Amino acid sequence: MHEVETEYKKIKDDLLSFKSISEVLNYNLNENTIKVEINQNGIEESQRVCVLKPSSCNEVIKKEADILDRKRIVLEHLEEKLRLYKEMIKVLKRKLAKVNDERFFKFELDKDEEITCTYFYYDEFEPSSINYIYLSQFKVIDPRSHITFSINDGGLKIGYINSYKEGINHGTSMLSFLLAIIPMLNNTIDERNEEVYQSLNCTWEDFKESVLYQEKITHIYGTLGTPGMSEDEMNRLISFYKRSNLYENQTIYKELDKPTEIGQIDFKN
Repeated sequence: MHEVETEYKKIKDDLLSFKSISEVLNYNLNENTIKVEINQNGIEESQRVCVLKPSSCNEVIKKEADILDRKRIVLEHLEEKLRLYKEMIKVLKRKLAKVNDERFFKFELDKDEEITCTYFYYDEFEPSSINYIYLSQFKVIDPRSHITFSINDGGLKIGYINSYKEGINHGTSMLSFLLAIIPMLNNTIDERNEEVYQSLNCTWEDFKESVLYQEKITHIYGTLGTPGMSEDEMNRLISFYKRSNLYENQTIYKELDKPTEIGQIDFKN
């Protein structure tokens, strides 16, 4: 196995194994550039054959040259992907330092078998504001794919989903990630309600009836499509939400009977 192939495989395996932010931040990245060099033994052997069997010389050398060219193309492609992975890791070290919580990032493979990282800046979470879940991939680090959401009156509204490339699970990864962190978002809403209540001089019942009280997430909703969307695009979007069981009565909707169990959703589905 060529040195480029070895390092490429190592970086992919390392990223998929990360379980904590500190592992990412402390990852020792090899900054050295690996030069693609092809072993010429096959051509040299062919030249020896030319001496022994001149009539077969051109055919043998062409065959060996084609093999080397194909190998060079594969390695140069891997070399470029390796460079992009290293650049992604550098950027993610800065971005994930802001995440500061193991529950809010995830490395996984998309359908192209390339590494993606989905993450959420939990410290910036504001229920009634527009919040972002990001997905970085080695070709598109920043700007990143993202999904927006907000929470109001117990409803989690799914906003805009911007996916760099359709059909390779980026949208599904971001949506699954969002569904999985609902229990943590509800815990945060509970904690903030308690903090606000403790600062007031009123009963809990009065507080719950006030505009200061934030309802926990009990349902998911959203608006399908955008003005001017084609019928084909709309059908693909409907299929996308159907796969996540979020399509009901021709719109995005799902009641959460047990919101605290939503986080058990499998990211790989």
